[in-house]
Amino acid sequence: MKIIIMLLFICVITSNGFSQTALSKGSYSIYGNISFSSTTTENRSGSVNEFTFNPSFGYFFVDNLFVGISVMYHSVSSGNYSNSNSSLGPLLRYFFDANDNLKPFLGISYFYSVLSTDDNINANTLALSAGVDLFITKSFAIEGSVNYSYGVYNYPAGLYGDDPSVEVISVGLGVNYFIH
Repeated sequence: MKIIIMLLFICVITSNGFSQTALSKGSYSIYGNISFSSTTTENRSGSVNEFTFNPSFGYFFVDNLFVGISVMYHSVSSGNYSNSNSSLGPLLRYFFDANDNLKPFLGISYFYSVLSTDDNINANTLALSAGVDLFITKSFAIEGSVNYSYGVYNYPAGLYGDDPSVEVISVGLGVNYFIH
């Protein structure tokens, strides 16, 4: 009798593990995205080039809803000027069930950045994303996304004048590994 109960228990545990998908409640995700953008404005000659590397880690608290934390490295260059910074913030993403291999998503994230510790300059950025994960295996996906971000730079009073805001549209390519 103990052997039958033990075998039944193993079958239930094993079948539950196999029925769980990458986007199921209780799954983890390790994600990385690289994006590049080039912006030209009416008031300025030349362009501003931006490179971003964005690794994230998170958890599915319910099916298809990813909650995570993201770290971002951001580099900006324009002519002879260049600067880089790091950011940290939460992210939320909802995946839609299109089919077994294709999972579209919508996401929102917030980043806090310290741009200069000497001058006490920081930025707050809100980002929206839409994209799709193409599953190569049950746990590994290649991801493409279109991203819109709105950031406000905060300067100490009198340092540079008004706090400027920046809007950026970028295209990203990333990989996503799911642990379930």
